[in-house]
Amino acid sequence: MRIVMAGTVMLGMGCAVPALHPLLSGVQGYCKAQMDCRDGNSEDVKACVVGIQNERRWARQYGCQKEYATFIDCAKEDSECYEDDSWRTNCEAEVEEYLDCLDDESDVIDFGY
Repeated sequence: MRIVMAGTVMLGMGCAVPALHPLLSGVQGYCKAQMDCRDGNSEDVKACVVGIQNERRWARQYGCQKEYATFIDCAKEDSECYEDDSWRTNCEAEVEEYLDCLDDESDVIDFGY
């Protein structure tokens, strides 16, 4: 049986201190900005940070830390809030590289592309 995953990365819903790891630098601010855009609350911000930490662990498990770090750095720099309160990360190439890495390193992950 293969796990079929949606082509999205957990950068939304997912507290810890962001300084625990260099990759998490700026994550608290990123999550706060995202939740301000989406009318979230402080618990939503904490959940966002936890989600990013968990995704980092997933990336480490499969040896895709570099690709994930590149994606997160892009997301922190190139995301924006739209008038409809949607939050968009403009990092398609970076997310594709990360998802390709996961797909290559796992026998059960299938992003369907």
